[in-house]
Amino acid sequence: MEILVIGGGVSGLTTGIRLLEAGHTVSIWARDLPPHTTSNVAAAVWYPYKAQPAARVSAWGTVAYRVFGELLAAEGTDSTGIRMAEVVNLNETPTPDPIWARSVDNFHHAAPADLPAPFRDAFVLA
Repeated sequence: MEILVIGGGVSGLTTGIRLLEAGHTVSIWARDLPPHTTSNVAAAVWYPYKAQPAARVSAWGTVAYRVFGELLAAEGTDSTGIRMAEVVNLNETPTPDPIWARSVDNFHHAAPADLPAPFRDAFVLA
């Protein structure tokens, strides 16, 4: 299959590489190329936030999280730019686990005593 990817930032280039690895013919069109892209200087955070359809987004997010971990383990931060960091999502009311909770390492709710006012719940992921 011949596929055109629009954009030469991290998402476009990653998509193009994955499609090439799957055996497709890929062209990438972009107004700017590295190092003149936002991706060259901006950070990205893995977090499937309020995207729909939730079940499909969760499945895609699980694959992405796994691949980021594999890239980090195989090539390290210096080669990939990937860093795993703890994320704390503060909530003013108790919140059920997000659909993707089992996709990440060490997902848990913070102890109430560890939360600043007015927050009554937080989930933590690494």
